[in-house]
This record gives sequence, structure tokens and C-alpha cells, in this order.
Amino acid sequence: MKVDGLREHLPSIWEYPGMTIMSEASLFLSGLAESGRSASPHTWKAAATDVEGWLNYLLARGIVWGAAIVDDLISYRDALLTVPSQKTGEPCSSATVRRRMVYILEFYRYLAAKGLYVGDIVDGLSEVKSYKPFVPSDLDAMTHTRPKTLAKAAVSSRSKLLPKGCHVRHPRPLSVKDYRALAAAAGPRPSEREDGSGRDRLILDLTTTGSLRINEIERLRVDQVAALDPQTTGRIIIRGIEGKGRGGKKIRDIEINSEVAKDILAYIEGERRQAVNQFKKKYNTLRAPTALFYSRPDYGRPGPLSADGIRAAFNKLQIEAKLVDIDRHGNPRHRYAFHDLRHTYASWTAAISVEKGIPTNWRAIADQMGHSDPSLTKKIYTHFVEILEPGTRTFIDLSALTSTDGVSP
Repeated sequence: MKVDGLREHLPSIWEYPGMTIMSEASLFLSGLAESGRSASPHTWKAAATDVEGWLNYLLARGIVWGAAIVDDLISYRDALLTVPSQKTGEPCSSATVRRRMVYILEFYRYLAAKGLYVGDIVDGLSEVKSYKPFVPSDLDAMTHTRPKTLAKAAVSSRSKLLPKGCHVRHPRPLSVKDYRALAAAAGPRPSEREDGSGRDRLILDLTTTGSLRINEIERLRVDQVAALDPQTTGRIIIRGIEGKGRGGKKIRDIEINSEVAKDILAYIEGERRQAVNQFKKKYNTLRAPTALFYSRPDYGRPGPLSADGIRAAFNKLQIEAKLVDIDRHGNPRHRYAFHDLRHTYASWTAAISVEKGIPTNWRAIADQMGHSDPSLTKKIYTHFVEILEPGTRTFIDLSALTSTDGVSP
């Protein structure tokens, strides 16, 4: 079968069951193959697979490829990131999804340049009139010889559609049993110990009850918490929490309980004071950084605790608590990410309301987490409320979580 614009021995896509050639997609693949950007069959196959997946997605929903809109593309992207693949049993990595989105955008940009597509998917895309195909660097054998500007492609104005090049990990709230194990590995709270480090236990409790991001823990200053009053009968607020979420810079206030406030003050007066004195002595200075959390006094390099240090300490606790799983490749993996402590706050706080038979205050949970839209918070965490074990008591009551009374294992 011959189709205008197509040549023999070039890649094409066929439609089943009629075995007719999908001319628009095949024109794009032929244009890619003839462009000179890459003569590698691997590039053609990757592009064909990515476009084919998109076309099948549309077909299953009764959408003609030319009538698809940006919202359809976003839904497809989100499905790839969340729905397990039949091949691997896991969602696609964000790097894979990014490549697929790039080729789909290139597909529409190519057809727009040929006058075969008019729609909002190409709105704002550059170089529509003078098409120059873009090949992702991991598939372009000549990438080391090309200017870096080529890597920016013409899809840069649609960059928000492309997931970041990192592994997507879904929320995994801690179970009560696992939280107890972590708390036991961290040891007594700062206000309950006479020696040793209580820093990691404080970070564990503060992060979970305060719903803090790791960069917010890192940036927390001593002046924000030095005047806390654990004896007050009112709300205990830490103001001006500064961090960076998906929407950019975030500043908010959070509420903590009296037990955490007591531990913060004990840490400041004890372990932190010792760490600050070590810092001043080592660097021969009278002033020290105002960070709340410092490296442990028994560590050889005194100074403020970094995000990497926070993460490493958390992972060490998981190893000590035996919270390590084996993945499908036989490799050991920490069961939780540090960010799962934040997910735990939201899921368990909502579960408390369900158990008590009262409406969940999603607005309050969203405010504590720094979310601007409570409906999004509800959408994310309602599922986890349903799978938590029954009998969970107020998550803000840390003593209930670390005792053996009144809490299901």
C-alpha cells in the first residue's frame, strides 16, 4: 500500500483490524527518520511506541487524535505516572513519561507544520512553521556533538506538561507499628533522656505532627521556637515556616502539641547548645548559624544539619528498626521516604475524624500542610484513610503512638 508522502523502508504505524496505515502518524515517523537528526532504528521505535500508546489511549476513550486537547494529554501523563504498567507491574518512571510526552508534542507540532492539525496542543509551541525534529539526548547518538540549545527543543513552552526527571514515588503513610519501631530506634525524647542524642527522635515527632517538608526542617531557625510555652492552654504555633513545595516558595504557620514543644526546648538547652559550642570552638568564632538542628555533638564536623543529613539519619533509623524491604530485583530498599512522615500526618489526622464519627476538617489539614486547595488534599489522602488500621487514636498524641495501650498494632 502506498500513501502520499511516505516512502518504502521507513517506519509506519498500522491500524487494526483493517490493517490500514495510519498516515498522519506514519508521516511524522518518516519525517523523523529523514530529518538527519538520528538514523538509529531505536529512535524510530521509541517514537513509534510513544505515539502508538497515545493513539491507543485516545481510541479507548472514543477521541479522534485531531480532536484531542491539552487536558487529554495531561490525563494521559497522569495515568502513566500512577497506573501500573502491564509489562513491569509499576507505573512508568518520570523520565520515561517525559520522553513520551516530548514525542507526542513533536507529533502534533510536525502535523501542524504540515497543515494537518489545528488545536490547543500546539498553542505556544515555537517553530511550528519550520519544523526541526527533537530527539531526546538518551536516544540521540550524536548528542555530544550538538549545541546544548538543541536539547531545549520547541516544546519548552509546554514544559509544565513534562514531569521532572526523577522517580515518582507514591504516598506511603506509616503504620502505627512502624512508627513505634522508628521511635524505639531513635530512643527517648529529648525531654525524657539524661544523655545521648534525642535529635532524630525530635525530628521524627516534629515532622510527623507538624507536616513539615525536609527543606522546612532544614531551614527552621532557633529564634522561631525559642519562646514556645509548653504550659500554655492555648494553641502552640510555630510561625514563618519557610520551605519550597511544587508551587514554589511556601511560608506558613503550623500547630504543634505541648509534648513536641517541650522536646524542642530540651533539645535547645541540651544537645544543641553543646553542638553550637563545638562549632564556635572549631571555627574560632563567637557567632554560629541560627539553624535549629545541628549535627550531633559526637560527629566530627559540627554545623547545621543539611537535608541530606536529615534523610540519612531517617534511613539509618529504618535500618535499625528493620524497616527495609526487598524490591522485585532483589535489592534492599528503605520502606519509607522521609516525605512519608508528612503523608502520615494527613492520613492519620483524617482517620481520627472518621473513627470519631465527625466530619474531617480538610481545610485545617490543608493549612497545616501548606496546601492552597483543600479539595486536592482530600483527593490525595481519602484513599489512605480507608486503609488505615482501626483503633488509631489521635495522631497528635505521641504518647499513644509509642505506648502499647489503646493503639492497634
